[in-house]
Amino acid sequence: FERPLFDNLTVTLRAVLLNSFSSSQGDNSVEARVSGVDPSENMANSDIGATDGATLIGTATSNFELKRIHLQFSELITKEGKRYPITAVAIDPETNSLGVPANYSSGIASRLLGVGIGKAIGATDGFVRSRILENNQDGDAIRRELSRGAADTSGKAVTDFGQEATKGLRETKAELSLTSGMLLTIRVKATPAGASR
Repeated sequence: FERPLFDNLTVTLRAVLLNSFSSSQGDNSVEARVSGVDPSENMANSDIGATDGATLIGTATSNFELKRIHLQFSELITKEGKRYPITAVAIDPETNSLGVPANYSSGIASRLLGVGIGKAIGATDGFVRSRILENNQDGDAIRRELSRGAADTSGKAVTDFGQEATKGLRETKAELSLTSGMLLTIRVKATPAGASR
């Protein structure tokens, strides 16, 4: 029978985020590497030294209202490969609240750029079409009507092209992100079945 990790006590560890995270990506898995014990911990536990360099496996959830990302970890893997089920969360050490402050991008600049480019494409086409029609005013009625029809068709094609070309920019959503290498403070507790597997 192996005793539970940290004797089932809650400990605060320091860790480094190993992968970047963005709310716009499909994958919400995260990993962090334990770099030591939080200085606020003042306990002698043999497991604390053994967890240096361990990997924490978890998931990230975005909270746009608070502009924070909640990191929850469910497994600790030691350098020797021992796996421990855990319950752990990243906290903001300054406020002692759940989650970590995230980089926030409203996406508004990209959306405005998309609209601007779309309008510029339309304005350029409008200028070219007016010049074509202007140059054909002296011709016969059939030529003017053909020119007008061609200009209208061209205008529709350019509008469709402008809409499609700027779609990605115009549909940019707000985003929360964390960068790899970020320092984390993590509260960890082994689960009741927290012996190694």
